[in-house]
Amino acid sequence: MTAGDSKIQRKFSEAIQYSLQPPVRSNFLIINRNADELAELAASAAQDLGLEVSMFYLSDQGPYKSFPSRLKKRIASGRYPRAMGFFSYPDDDVDNVGQKETPARVDLIYNVIKKTPMGYMHAPGIDRDMALHGAVQCNYKKMIEKSKKMLGTLKGVKSLHVNAPSGTDLDVGMPSDVVFETDCIAVPPDTYGNPGKMHNLPIGEVCALKRKEVGVAGKKVDYPVKLIGNGTIVCDVCADHIEKLVEPDKPIRVELKDGVVIYSHSDDEAFSPVFDEWAKRELEYKLPTVLEEIGIGINDKARRSKKLLETEKLAGTVHFAPGHVKSHADFIVDKPTVVITYEDDIKRTIMENGVLILD
Repeated sequence: MTAGDSKIQRKFSEAIQYSLQPPVRSNFLIINRNADELAELAASAAQDLGLEVSMFYLSDQGPYKSFPSRLKKRIASGRYPRAMGFFSYPDDDVDNVGQKETPARVDLIYNVIKKTPMGYMHAPGIDRDMALHGAVQCNYKKMIEKSKKMLGTLKGVKSLHVNAPSGTDLDVGMPSDVVFETDCIAVPPDTYGNPGKMHNLPIGEVCALKRKEVGVAGKKVDYPVKLIGNGTIVCDVCADHIEKLVEPDKPIRVELKDGVVIYSHSDDEAFSPVFDEWAKRELEYKLPTVLEEIGIGINDKARRSKKLLETEKLAGTVHFAPGHVKSHADFIVDKPTVVITYEDDIKRTIMENGVLILD
């Protein structure tokens, strides 16, 4: 094993031990979609912690419209109290396989994992560079402590105002049934009482989002609980799983009214698949695309990268995610100022020009 492998495995071990907190000598499932090296290092880390590891191999082809039923049955069996999923996509993902596979991943998470009593760390797009030099190399104990402090600060928030040099200027009202949570701990049940709890690897954000079942054409589907966003998001970093940084003269602009997306555009056609996906879902389900999530990055090892998985955790950023049935697309905003308002109308600035302010 190389020195780099040892460094990655050590951090995977910390992630499993501190964020997943698996029961002693329990079964541990690793889902491997074309990420052999990292999946094997995670398996070794889990085995060294005394866990019984099983690996499920997905094809390196794609995109999947739905993941295999045998995988869903294995998860739903309840035999695996904890699991990790490594989903690797080409460095130059010209066919947008990662973005096209988002509906399948969303379906797996909300319709299988969250309905099963398990903790799950989800890594859609992690690579060796990120694991060795980026956000995976954070201090997991300190990240958990920081996230808990932030959750205390955000308790009882009824609204937020976010503005940024990009042109972002957005008010976000918080529905009473949506609260902030952290991705630094993935111990079930989740914040809203679902049996399963899912968070990303790498860790490093506090966020607010929730879904609920709604009836559409005689069937039940998972649809976002709308955050009441009014104003404009101007994304100036990266978006969704499009493997590309936003060009300064071609930002992504999304306008919202009462939480509904009423306008979206970028002069960079690379981001068109995101908007096309929204149009497809709106036509299919006769429901609007709405603001599903607001998140604040707190990982000081995360880097500004074209990989959303890392950049959404970047300290000094905020991200917003419009969502739909089987659709969730994050937009990263750099150097924001965030002012929160509590239920008693007291205001507090918790981030100024990208600098987090915590007592």
